[in-house]
Amino acid sequence: MQVIRSYNSLDRNRSGDFGNGWSLAIGNIRLQKNHVLGKGWTEDYHFSGQFPVYCLQSNTNKVVSVVFPDGKNL
Repeated sequence: MQVIRSYNSLDRNRSGDFGNGWSLAIGNIRLQKNHVLGKGWTEDYHFSGQFPVYCLQSNTNKVVSVVFPDGKNL
């Protein structure tokens, strides 16, 4: 995995992860998912005192794989 942290003094308007002018990039890996993001969820709620408590439950198995440059995955 390659993590690249860069600074550009001319790019003062960008508010990156490390402050103005900084950016963060990740390379040499690939993420794969087995579903469409945001689909396949059911919202449930109940009251705990005066306030509702919300819970999201998955209707399907969600799998995300991380594939490294050598082909190994997590």
